[in-house]
Amino acid sequence: MKYFILILSILQCSIAFAQSDEFKIYQNGLIYNDTTMHQLQVIVDSINLDFNRCDLDREYLSVATAKGISFNVAKEDVNAAYEDLKNGIGFQQLVKKYPNTKINEERIFRRSHHKIWRKDKVGTKFTDILNDKRLMGFDSAYIDSQVKGETLFAFEEKSKYSDASLKGIYFITEFESLSLPKKYARMVQYSECMIDTTARILLSDAENNKYNEWERGPKIEAFYQFIDTGLPDYPKKSKKETYKEFGIRRNEYLEEQKIVREQNSQRSEFQKYLLEAINEGLTEGGSTESFEALVGQYYSKETELQLKRSREVWGQCSMDSRPRDHAFEIAQLSAETINWEIFLRAHMDIMNDNFSRMSDGSYAQGARNTYIKELEELNFNVKDLLLGITLRVENCGPKHYYGSIRRLGRALAETKYQEDIEQEMLSMIKDESLDTYNRILIYYLHLNYIYYLDETVNKDEKVKELYLAKKTFPKNIRDELQEFNE
Repeated sequence: MKYFILILSILQCSIAFAQSDEFKIYQNGLIYNDTTMHQLQVIVDSINLDFNRCDLDREYLSVATAKGISFNVAKEDVNAAYEDLKNGIGFQQLVKKYPNTKINEERIFRRSHHKIWRKDKVGTKFTDILNDKRLMGFDSAYIDSQVKGETLFAFEEKSKYSDASLKGIYFITEFESLSLPKKYARMVQYSECMIDTTARILLSDAENNKYNEWERGPKIEAFYQFIDTGLPDYPKKSKKETYKEFGIRRNEYLEEQKIVREQNSQRSEFQKYLLEAINEGLTEGGSTESFEALVGQYYSKETELQLKRSREVWGQCSMDSRPRDHAFEIAQLSAETINWEIFLRAHMDIMNDNFSRMSDGSYAQGARNTYIKELEELNFNVKDLLLGITLRVENCGPKHYYGSIRRLGRALAETKYQEDIEQEMLSMIKDESLDTYNRILIYYLHLNYIYYLDETVNKDEKVKELYLAKKTFPKNIRDELQEFNE
């Protein structure tokens, strides 16, 4: 069985590599037809109207950050320094006693809390906001108290793979959040108004299905045996047969399959087999794309959508398009069944390429389009929506949608509102009333935006404008911000 799954995985990746167009493009130039677009436009216009009538109804806080100095103790001093730190030695005394300790320049850190896998504990990790890399984490501690003047440290014991290590952070300030200026708070509020913070695409038990994505459950298998009663076996290509000849026979088989299935759907037992299969798919998994299509055809689009939301699709390689295909099918069905909350999250996942894959090489990412044009045609305030999911805040809803800086930069490079959004980004980078972390994020958003601009655009001028805005950062920050690289 494992060998069979591996073959399917390789075949799927090979097929995906050969494909060019991601999704069908309708005559309107969009991936949704005119009827669907009209239904969605009515909803967007209504939400926009409600939003414009509302005042800012809450304070949005920036992600809490603190200034600190990180350090790494020399390997010959690790064990002794570890004992001293446990006994409460101060940072200055530590550095004086162990002069070979590597002291890094003052940095700005953010902290985040996470549930530890398979443990009933919450851990804390600290990340340098300049490179967004985790510096250190504490899996057994929820650190949310005052830290100014404190030294937090992490010790790794010696193993057969590495020497013992000791690193830490000496905090110069407390963690503090700033209130987002009203203009930017409205952007975040708009994104939360549009993208429901209580909705989720996958149903809660989708990750716990007992069948993998290539296996049918027994009830679903029984349904197929019933609906395909009287249908000959799927044709196999003979050695003497050309691919064109085999293709003709295959198409004839598929036409016969439609006729046989339609005939069997009229039999009295059909509903029994179908309902049992649907129930199994919803409660235990084992659903497949082809089964879901039959449910949509013979039962309801709403149930087809529910089955798709009960099944998580993992990409097997960089070229495996199935996660995006699955999200697109969910977006289409959500639009057709007027399930607004799920539609927009699915479309945003496609834009942000927010999917799980076993591997993801950069060579495959260029073919994954952003489909920002669909959002523009639906009359979204695209500027506020995309900037709103770029900004990071401390007190959003539980499932606030955060966008990918790289993918959003690419999307903005494709918008028809480039000049307006470009000036807004430059203004935000220079605005010292906005917290440093969000200014850095907007800087990188703008950097990605320039990278993805069409080759006909004079990128040198864009880079000059960005670097002028960059000068508004303190020297220790601007010196470490990445520069434009073709």
